[in-house]
This record gives sequence, structure tokens and C-alpha cells, in this order.
Amino acid sequence: MTRSDGNRRPNRPDRPGNDSMREKSAAAPRGLMAKYAEFQAWADERRSHAVVEPEHIEAGRRGMALGIDFGAAFFVSMIVMMIPFVNRAVDANFVMLTMMCVRDYFYGGRGLGKNLMGLRVVDIFNGQAPSFKAVLIRNAVYIGPLLLLETLNLTLRFIPLPQLTTIVSQLANPLAGLYLLVILPVECYRSYRREDSMRLGDELAGTCVLEADTDFTGFLTK
Repeated sequence: MTRSDGNRRPNRPDRPGNDSMREKSAAAPRGLMAKYAEFQAWADERRSHAVVEPEHIEAGRRGMALGIDFGAAFFVSMIVMMIPFVNRAVDANFVMLTMMCVRDYFYGGRGLGKNLMGLRVVDIFNGQAPSFKAVLIRNAVYIGPLLLLETLNLTLRFIPLPQLTTIVSQLANPLAGLYLLVILPVECYRSYRREDSMRLGDELAGTCVLEADTDFTGFLTK
């Protein structure tokens, strides 16, 4: 049995509020894309002053280098955790994240993983090993939020306010997770698919990864 026309409910017109919400939801991605385009234009203009031409690096080699660095950072963190008193102030995650953040400063921009894979991070404006500041900027783009979160958790240990600690943790953890959910795919896409293999961290720090000879003669950058 079908419902007669007289019993049909008239279509409800869209409310003005619904249109406004749809416009805002559509404007958010456009705003992000516009900001990204502005950033890329700034990066391209800045790169016009570079003396080094970035090159595409095979994804497998970069992945192997990253895995080696993670393994080395884990090993160092285990050693540090055996040191009395130090293991009370920091934990293994903090040590590991710190090592991953500064790893490219050693062996003239090679670190351990890149050194074994025949790769090196260089400053695109002078072709030399990156400065400590550049290394921090380069890796802080995706490691920084985790390191800040770990630092926050370590700091909250010394604050005798359990409720405050819980609130801050509940706010900080999702924010850090959301940031990583956005930034990691972008960084992976740029490093593995772009012809220059430059991550956002490279653009900000003025660095790039190049083919290089393995060299373990100098631990610290001169």
C-alpha cells in the first residue's frame, strides 16, 4: 500500500545554519592547501639561492638508514637507563627521541644509518655538513611533538597535582597524535615521491640528502 500524496511530508528546506557549516567545512581544506602553497612558494624562492641540487634517493635506502638509526637510538637508551640517578630523571623514550632528533649531526651529516647506506645530509646553501640548529629543525618537524610530549610527561612527575597532570595529559596526547597523523604521511610522500626527496624538515632547515661515501673518521661535525 502506498502513501497518498496528502499524507506525504513536504521536503524540509535546508536551514541557514546547515549551509554555514558546510561552507566552513569546505573552507578548512582550502585554507590548508592555500597555506601549503604559500609555504612551497617561499621554499622554492629560498632554494633559488642554493648551491647544491637535491637528488632523488631510493626509498629503500632511506628506510634502512632510518631503521638503523632507530636501533642505535634504542641501544643508547638502554645504556643510559643503566646509569644510576640518570634513569630517575629521564626514561628510555626521552633518550631515544633525543638521539633521533640529533642523529644527523654526527659524522658530518651522515649519522650512523645514512653513513652505512652511503647517504649524507648537507646544507643546500654551502654544500657542507649541517649546523646543529639545522639538524634540530630538520628532525623536529616530526620528532619534535613526541619529544615535547615526553618532556611534558617527565615534568609532570614532579608536580604534586594529580588532577592537573591528568588534564594536561588528556589534552596533550590527542594533539600530538593528531599532528603526527597529518605530518607523517606528508613527510613520507615528499621524501619518497618527490624528485628532490626533500621533506618539510629539509625545506625549513635548508638541507637535503645526497649520495656520499661512507666515512667514520670524524664523529662530531667540524
